[in-house]
Amino acid sequence: METVIFDPDKAKPMSEDEIEELRQLCSRPIDFSDILETTEADWSSARRGVFYRPVKQSHHAQPIPGRYRTGRTAA
Repeated sequence: METVIFDPDKAKPMSEDEIEELRQLCSRPIDFSDILETTEADWSSARRGVFYRPVKQSHHAQPIPGRYRTGRTAA
C-alpha cells in the first residue's frame, strides 16, 4: 500500500460551488437508515481492551562517553 501525504500548500482552492455544498451538508441531518440498530444483546459479550496494544517506547538512555569500559580487560 502506498503512503499518501497531503500537502495543504499544493492543494487547489475550493470553488464557490464546493464551499456552498459543504455549507448545505452541515445543515442536513445524518442519515442512519442503512445502519443496523444495536441492542444490549449485541454488547453482552463485548470485552474491553482486547485490541489495545500500547506503543512501545525505548527506555534505554544513551551511554555517557568514557563512563563505561569497552572491550576486554586482561585477566
